[in-house]
This record gives sequence, C-alpha cells and structure tokens, in this order.
Amino acid sequence: AYAGGVGEILGVGLFAGLWTLILSSALIGAGSRILGWAGIFAALLLFTTLPSVVGIENPILLTLSGIVWQIWTFALAVQLWRRA
Repeated sequence: AYAGGVGEILGVGLFAGLWTLILSSALIGAGSRILGWAGIFAALLLFTTLPSVVGIENPILLTLSGIVWQIWTFALAVQLWRRA
C-alpha cells in the first residue's frame, strides 16, 4: 500500500505538475497567457500534494488540485480543438 501511495503521489503530484508547468510555460511563450498562467496555478496546486508522501496530508487541497487540473486540461483541449 505504501509503494502504491508513493507512486500515485509522485506520478500525479510531481510528474503531472512538472508536465503542466512546462506546457504552461510554452503556452505563455506562444501567446496564450491566460491559459498558461492558469496552468501554472494548477501545477502549483498539484505540487501541494507532495508532502503527503511523508504523512502531511491536506484532503481539501488534494481534491481542489485535482478539480482545478481537470478544468485546466479541459480548457486546453478546447483551445487545441478550436485552433485545429
């Protein structure tokens, strides 16, 4: 259970956060400032889940980070679809 929990936190909190941060930086550079800054905010919220690896948990931030990230991902999909 511990290894699965660590893997989930690192996979979601760290790697998804890093991916979102990198993509958001590229969006800002490409002129999509609002979506880019929203992505940086979503990435920072994902990073707030990392302390749960050592037992410091905040269920509200965990839920909020997931919701914000999903809304941002949907907005990104809509923008990509409109530009295609």
